[in-house]
Amino acid sequence: MNQTVVPAFCAKFRQLFLAISLIIQEAPLFFAALQFLAQRRLATPGDVSLVCTDHSPDFEWCQPAISHIRWDSRPLIRHLVKWAAHVSHGKVDVSQTKTHAAFVPGGTIGPVAGGR
Repeated sequence: MNQTVVPAFCAKFRQLFLAISLIIQEAPLFFAALQFLAQRRLATPGDVSLVCTDHSPDFEWCQPAISHIRWDSRPLIRHLVKWAAHVSHGKVDVSQTKTHAAFVPGGTIGPVAGGR
């Protein structure tokens, strides 16, 4: 991993210190955010609500459960493979694909202290 990524991630979180809810894109970043908040004695969800946009099998180990969005990446991957094949043959491909997603509520969202 690039040595500048982790410090940049932490620097961005310091800028968001007053945030009351965060949507984190990937499970590793979600866990990094959770650790960052815990080190500053910020409770999830008491001080900050967190949602991850991806499911991870690691979430099964977490109590309370991690609030996340579950979606099937296979249709997107098939679409990308088809798009790459078209582009490699000089064809224009501006088609779109829809991905069905479901919100899975968990224990990382809720009212924050002081009603901020």
